[in-house]
Amino acid sequence: MLSAPYIWDRCLRGHTDTVNCLAFSPHVDYLASGSDDCSLIVWHVSSGEVACTVHTPVPILSILWDPQRRSTIIFGCDNGIAAVLSDFQDPESAQAILLGVKAPVYCLDLDSLSGKLALGVGSEIHIAKPIAHKRYATFDILPMPPQLQSISESDSADDKCLVRTHSLHFLRGGNKLVASYLNHGIVCWDIETHAKLWQIEPGHTHRHMYVCFTLSFPHSVILICSSGFSALSPDQWGLLVSNLSMGADLYRLGQSTLIQRYPQHPHPERNYPLVVSFLHKGNAVICGASEGDIFIRDTWTGEHQQTLEHDDNCVQVLCTGQYRRTGYIATATAEMGPDMYIKIWKATLGM
Repeated sequence: MLSAPYIWDRCLRGHTDTVNCLAFSPHVDYLASGSDDCSLIVWHVSSGEVACTVHTPVPILSILWDPQRRSTIIFGCDNGIAAVLSDFQDPESAQAILLGVKAPVYCLDLDSLSGKLALGVGSEIHIAKPIAHKRYATFDILPMPPQLQSISESDSADDKCLVRTHSLHFLRGGNKLVASYLNHGIVCWDIETHAKLWQIEPGHTHRHMYVCFTLSFPHSVILICSSGFSALSPDQWGLLVSNLSMGADLYRLGQSTLIQRYPQHPHPERNYPLVVSFLHKGNAVICGASEGDIFIRDTWTGEHQQTLEHDDNCVQVLCTGQYRRTGYIATATAEMGPDMYIKIWKATLGM
């Protein structure tokens, strides 16, 4: 699928601190953003106007739209609070998810078929399910991930190797879950038996990552990821992995063989995990950038297709969406305080 270049459509200002998460609604008519300024803002994509603002006592770390209920947002906070906002235009509709612990909620995924909700809570992965109308509660907690072979016993005792989940993805049927860990690679869990089905140890040296799944297109695989840091494809073939500020790597699902690498030059003082995503049904990939310029690349050749400029400002978070023949990208700057901004980009897609 070919497209015209992405054009900067508008700039959104309203947050006063770093944005931690972005997500387009299922029909890309709204954009949700969560920030260190303790607010969740829902924006009209077409006009840039604010549709709703939800204030919380602590920073918001993760956001997920319910794919079947267009007005429902699930979000997680830095203090262990996670909630289902059944009507984003009514902040009073928020219902807390019963987790039983207080730890940062780093990531979320929802299996719409089974109704199961996965949450990365501190060092744990919670599996929640509906217990009443618009209410969720934890019913299971997955085991800790096994250590990677490349991590020594002395390293594993270090704070740098603490368990932290960055991305979660249900596989078909909702009984298997792929988890991307900061220091423990990528593990596929059987939710029913708690068995580890497979583990990928990334080839890059620092082992830090965010994950994204591939979508199928003519020939075999496609890369994908939405502003929930990663996305699952129908064929569930591959994983696009962000390796901190060095770029991104493509792996086949369940295998440690590197298929393609998308390198970029890191900023010496901005070694952050960067969100990855796909465009054009997987024919192109996109990754955040520590030095401001976002590069869109061909999935298979790695060739540069377009640059989205951000004046040397770090772009740690982004998300993508498509509705009919229009493609969308949202990018958010980091560490700019009240000067931070979100950019929305649009392109007309070919057939």
